[in-house]
Amino acid sequence: MKVVALIGVLVLFQQASWGATRANDGKLSSRNDALIEPFLGDFLGSLNTAETPSPYDDLNHSLCGGPDNPPCRDEYNNPTPHLSPLANVIFRVSRNSDGKIQASIFQTTEQYRNNTPIDLIGQYCDSSIGDLAEYDFTSKDGKATVANLSFPIHPGKCGDRLGYSLGSNFELRITRKPGEEKASQLQVRLYRGTENQNRTFVKRDTGETYEVRMKFEPRKYDEFERDYFHRNYEFCPVDENGELIPDSKDCFTRTPDRWGMVLPTTTGFPFFMWDTVQDPKVRVKKNPRTKVYHEGTFYRYQPDF
Repeated sequence: MKVVALIGVLVLFQQASWGATRANDGKLSSRNDALIEPFLGDFLGSLNTAETPSPYDDLNHSLCGGPDNPPCRDEYNNPTPHLSPLANVIFRVSRNSDGKIQASIFQTTEQYRNNTPIDLIGQYCDSSIGDLAEYDFTSKDGKATVANLSFPIHPGKCGDRLGYSLGSNFELRITRKPGEEKASQLQVRLYRGTENQNRTFVKRDTGETYEVRMKFEPRKYDEFERDYFHRNYEFCPVDENGELIPDSKDCFTRTPDRWGMVLPTTTGFPFFMWDTVQDPKVRVKKNPRTKVYHEGTFYRYQPDF
């Protein structure tokens, strides 16, 4: 049974740039050791990449998906969501019996009860989150209000599945609001690469202009061409948030129109063919690439069992 709760709004935060102190074998210095207590505990939330339709951007790997394999598909050959996304999961920050500060993720009630964290990157990877690497505290009126913690990732057998995240740390920002004894909010993120921020606009013959995005999903099986993965992509309209409008009838492709002509020559009647593309006018507005992250906001969790 999945642990289910209301997920808060995703809040982005700046890349950790604090004057961090390096942990000693996962432990805090004696001066800072007591400061961590209000920030320990369990927090419930989701990673942003777990809530997208595409299975390709998830942190954990599906057995029938991932960056090197085709995604899971339904009976109509359309990609299905990830089989086990990191949504509605519990992120735990704790101190073990040796005094090391650790982080772990639980995906089901059974895992949570038995204190058995998930295999972070995917089943059979033997991957995990390492002990605390760096930390820093922000204080106000004599109380620590923010704990910035950094944890490495141990990829186990699946380092190749981390992509650009390999070598990056989980960056945690745990916040204790005024009047709280224990921190109530945890923000987490993990670098996953850079993303093209170019925007594409279409102008129709009618003068109508709107923004579109390229949709690369393969078409259904073509009996004539005997091919599942047609290489032509299509442009589809997006809404004000830049998301593809579902089932839009205004999508169009760059599939060429094929023309032919027979011309008499001294050697016979050869047949000439050529392709033309009949598309609306497409204009690309170029923007700098930007860093993107696996990230999410988690809230303190109190089990009801």
